This record gives sequence, C-alpha cells and structure tokens, in this order.
Amino acid sequence: ENNYNLHAAELLPVFLEHIDSGTCVSAEDRRIITQLRNWNYEYHRDSVSPILFDLWYEKFDTLAFDELDEKKLMHPEEWRIIEITKDADHHSYFDIIATTDKIETVHDIVCASFKEMVKKYGAIDPDVRKNWGSFKASTIPHLARLEPFGIKFLSTSGAKHIVNAMGKSHGPSWRMIVELSNPPKAFINYPGGQSGNPASKHFMDFVPSFFEGKYYEVTLQNDPAGWAPVRTIHISPK
Repeated sequence: ENNYNLHAAELLPVFLEHIDSGTCVSAEDRRIITQLRNWNYEYHRDSVSPILFDLWYEKFDTLAFDELDEKKLMHPEEWRIIEITKDADHHSYFDIIATTDKIETVHDIVCASFKEMVKKYGAIDPDVRKNWGSFKASTIPHLARLEPFGIKFLSTSGAKHIVNAMGKSHGPSWRMIVELSNPPKAFINYPGGQSGNPASKHFMDFVPSFFEGKYYEVTLQNDPAGWAPVRTIHISPK
C-alpha cells in the first residue's frame, strides 16, 4: 500500500524551520519535534506522527485564515496553502484579526498552532491517540445504513492526499491489477465478501486481506457456457 503523504512531506519541513528558528517549544515538547523530524511521512496505522501532523495542520489552518472564516469564505486549497506558507512575507493572512495590538507572522502562527496541537493531543484518550489507526477509527457502513451489517471499527492506514485514500468512512472499494498477456491475468480484492448474506461467514471475509494489501487471482474463462456453478438457487413465484 502507498501511504506516503506528499502534502505532509512538503509542509512539515516548513513548520520545523520556524520551530528551529525560535524558542517557542519547551524542552518537554522537543520529543514531539524529534518524532516528527524522523517521520517518513507514511500514514501507517501503527504510527503516531500522522495524528500530530493532522492536529497541527488543522489548528494552523484555522489561525491563519481567521479572516476568511469571519467572512464565511472558503480557505485556499492545500497546495496553495503550502505556497503561501513558504512565501509568507508577501501575504497578510497570518495576522490574527482578533489581536489588534500585534501583527502576527507565519512564525507566530506555526508556534501557536504547535502549542494548541500539544494540548489537544494530550487531552485525547490514550487508547485513541496511541496510533493513527485507533485515532482515525475507520468504519464501513452498510449500503442500506443498517448498522449491524456494517463494520464499526477498522484500524487502517492511509488518508486524503494519499494514493491509499482510506478515510474514516470512505475510501477505495476495489483494487485490481491486470496483466495484458494472452490470456490476461488479473488480481483483485475488495472490502467485502463473496456472499451478500449477512448470516454467511463469507459476508466480509475479504476485509482483513484488503487492508493488508493482499490480492486474489481471478479465474478468467472465455466461454461462459463452460462455467461450472458451485450452487444454484431457483426462485419460483407462488
């Protein structure tokens, strides 16, 4: 699975530059900075760093674009936020409008959002904040929104901005690799099962392997008439 977050890889180094150039981080919180500095930008379910970055970025976005929120305007897209942050001297977004006695800079916003991130992370239940999978707590709702037939909790890797775009309740629903040979070969997987019957043990038996990145080879036959059914159901009206 590709869990590399390019957005984090481009923005986090900019955040860290501002942290390194100031004194806004306590000695106790340096461990968080060290962890983020050593992060490989992979949103793996067992990693804590994705939580720290997501909380930091969320607060940074809120503080930086408070004037847009006041006017109920959309924030810039993420790629543009990266550009604005890197070229901060030419933008006035980073001044917090509520503080009339001071003109904040991007450095102030990075530091303030870091401190808010540390507070928010510390207030989260330890069992939830222990890794990205527990924090994100993915679910697969049933198509008919019948809760007992869905999956209430999955520890999954991935997120938005990532090839593995698995969010909390949405994400890839089919994976397929096809070799255009003669005859062709195909390998697939999907987060469900071979049976649509909730009482069947095969109702969701592909789910674990799907999130492990495993695939099953598909049996392809040119002549459908040659297929041998495993089971046949006859439905007759009364």
